[in-house]
Amino acid sequence: MSERDQISTKQLTKPHCRRYGWIVVGNIGIVNIILIGLMVLFLWKSGFLMESHGQMWFGASLPNLNNSFYHELAMELDAGIQARGHRLMIRDCGLDSTLQAAHIRQMVRKGVQAVFVCPSEEEALNDVLRECMAAGITVIMVGDGLAPPGCSVVTSDNENAGRQLANFLKGDCVSARILVISATHSEAFAARQRGFAEALKGVPGFEILQTIYVQDHMRAAMEATENVLSAGLDFDTVFAVNDGMGIGACAALQKRGKTSVRILSVDGGPEGKRMVKNDLFQATAQQYPFLIAQRAVECAFRRKPEGECIKVPVKLITRNIIASYDLEKWD
Repeated sequence: MSERDQISTKQLTKPHCRRYGWIVVGNIGIVNIILIGLMVLFLWKSGFLMESHGQMWFGASLPNLNNSFYHELAMELDAGIQARGHRLMIRDCGLDSTLQAAHIRQMVRKGVQAVFVCPSEEEALNDVLRECMAAGITVIMVGDGLAPPGCSVVTSDNENAGRQLANFLKGDCVSARILVISATHSEAFAARQRGFAEALKGVPGFEILQTIYVQDHMRAAMEATENVLSAGLDFDTVFAVNDGMGIGACAALQKRGKTSVRILSVDGGPEGKRMVKNDLFQATAQQYPFLIAQRAVECAFRRKPEGECIKVPVKLITRNIIASYDLEKWD
């Protein structure tokens, strides 16, 4: 063996190090400690060490986090779960019910204790929700949803939202020719329509001329309103089942110079409140995602096998009281 080989062998068999009691720290040891530390941090952040510290996983599957209501709901659910020392897996299906079902099955495999679900399409998730319950997972429908037996539902009082807007309209004018803008995938939207229509039923001078169904986003509502205007429908009021659709309708009306058309909507989020402030909406019925999330988290920990149905009150916001509201956040 050459002298160079002998030196290399000595370096490998006797690393340069110092001994402190029983701990040996050297160049290789320091690197290993750093790598182990990073691995532990990764595992902790990924949740693999969570169970040993008494934490539990929960899941939230929502249809469209670009919608400010669903985004706020997700953040409030996350805050509520974290406040109890646990963790929440949040998934956005982008209004795709097939993807939403896949997300929920992923949560089942993860072993979540409960899932919070706002369906992208009514009844499309019934099978996967039954799978959840069969696996002992609590299912809470949040903000929307016709639930299979055994699920809990926590949502706004949607029929009352529609009713409040209709009653406001009756007090604000003597007649109205109304265009309704909604979407087919939502029980919450259907409930708002029912409340609105029932409150106007038989009232002279108030007529729903047409109801159009669009995808739940601003651009779809704008394009559909433009088509209705091009077809020559003579309406002077729009009832949109959420603020986003109302804003889309407003954009189409502004483009045609029809600034006198009244617009009523539901949500009362920052965008809707600003529309009221700027006299572009006459009123919006405000939802409270913080309260919906709070009640839903409480349901998750009560784990009632028969399920619960909780309706969170809504409040009408008009130009007469908008000055008392914060326009930058949900209330």
